[in-house]
Amino acid sequence: MSKTYKGLKTLLVSVLALIMAAALALVTACTNDSKNSSSESSSSSSGTTSTTTVDSHKLLNGNFEYYAESDSVTFPYKTSIRWTNSGGYLVNSSDKAPTSSATSGIISTSPEAYDKLLKTSVGSTELGEYLKKDGETFNPHSPYYYGYTEKDENMPATSAGDRVLMIHNRMKDNPAQGTAQYFYSSSSTLSLAAGEYAKLSVWVNTFGLDTEMNTNEYGAYVKVVNKVGSTEAAPLYVKNINTNGEWANVVIYIEGSQFASSTYTVYLGLGIGDEHVAAEYAEGFAFFDDVTFEVIEKNEFTDGAAKAAAYDTYKVFDKDDETATYLLLKDDMIASLAGKDDYAKNVKDDANSKTVLTYVLSHGIDTDALAATIETTFNQDAFANAEHKAEAELMKDNVAYE
Repeated sequence: MSKTYKGLKTLLVSVLALIMAAALALVTACTNDSKNSSSESSSSSSGTTSTTTVDSHKLLNGNFEYYAESDSVTFPYKTSIRWTNSGGYLVNSSDKAPTSSATSGIISTSPEAYDKLLKTSVGSTELGEYLKKDGETFNPHSPYYYGYTEKDENMPATSAGDRVLMIHNRMKDNPAQGTAQYFYSSSSTLSLAAGEYAKLSVWVNTFGLDTEMNTNEYGAYVKVVNKVGSTEAAPLYVKNINTNGEWANVVIYIEGSQFASSTYTVYLGLGIGDEHVAAEYAEGFAFFDDVTFEVIEKNEFTDGAAKAAAYDTYKVFDKDDETATYLLLKDDMIASLAGKDDYAKNVKDDANSKTVLTYVLSHGIDTDALAATIETTFNQDAFANAEHKAEAELMKDNVAYE
C-alpha cells in the first residue's frame, strides 16, 4: 500500500506540473497577443475598416495623423482627435465669438482627398472658391511634404504624412468680418518637474487672411497657458502670424520653475476676441502641423534660447508680499508679421529654406539680469512707442527690489 501510495503521489505531482506548464504557456501567449493588440487593433463594421494605432507621443496627435483612421472618415474631422475645438473668448466662456460658417478640423492634403474637400460647401459656395489665388488653387500640403520634418514611423498605415489641422473662419452673412476660434491640447499632460526644460515646436501656414477692421493686429496664433504648482501664470501668445501660404516653424524654449512642477497647455488659433470684442477677428485659413513637446537638457535650452531676439524674451517678476518665487513670461504680443518686407529677411533660414521663429518662456530667476533684460526688450524698434515705453518704465520700477 505504501509503494502504491507513493506511486500515485508521484503521478499526481507530474500531472500538476504539466497543468501548470500548460497554463503558463497560455498566459504567455495571451500576454503577447495583448501587447500586439495594444500597438494596433482593427475592427470591421458595415464594410468599413477602422484601425487604431497607439499614439505614444508626449503631446498627443501633434502631427494630426492619429484618431482619424477609418476609411470612411469625412474631412474636416475633429471628433476624438485629442484636441478640443472652441470659439474664442477673452474672459467668460459664455461670451464666445460667433461660430464660423465653415467646418474646421483635420484634413488630408493628398490629391484625391483634397479635391474632394474642395467640393464641400460653405453656405452656397464651394470651399475651393476660397482657396484660389490668381486662378490657382492653393494646397498647403504639409511640412513633411516639403522635407521640413521627418515622417513619424509609428503613424497609422492609413497615413502618409499629409494630414494637417485646418482652422477656417468664414461668416457667410458678413464677408470679411471673420471670427475667433482655436483648438487646444485637451488630452495631453505636458509637465516639467522642478528644474527641467522643454522645447515646443509648431508648424503654421496661413492663406487668404483678411479683416474688416483697420488694423494689422490679426492672424493665426500659438498660445501657451502654463501653471507653476497650482498658480496659473500669464500666457505666452505668438500672434498676428500671416505666412502668406508658406510653412513657418514657431519654436518656444521653456525653462520650468526651479522649485515646483509646471504644466502647459497648447492653443492653436485663428482670430482673437469674443462675442463683444471683435477688433482682432480674422477671416481665412490657418493650418497647423507637427506640434511637438519634448523635455530637453539645460545646454540645449541655453543654445536654443540664444537664437531668440531680445524682444522675443519677456521676463517679469510675479512677487507676493514676501518673496519672488518665479518669473512670468510677459503677456505681450509679437509685432505683426503680416505684409512685412523684412519678414523673410529676418527670420528665413537660407541654409535649409525654412522659416523659424524662436521664443523663450522662462520661470527661472535671474535677478541680476532682469532689469537689463527689460531695458533691452523695450529698446527694440518693434516696441518703440509711447505705450510700451511707459509700460517698460513701470516694469523696471516694479523689479527694483531685492
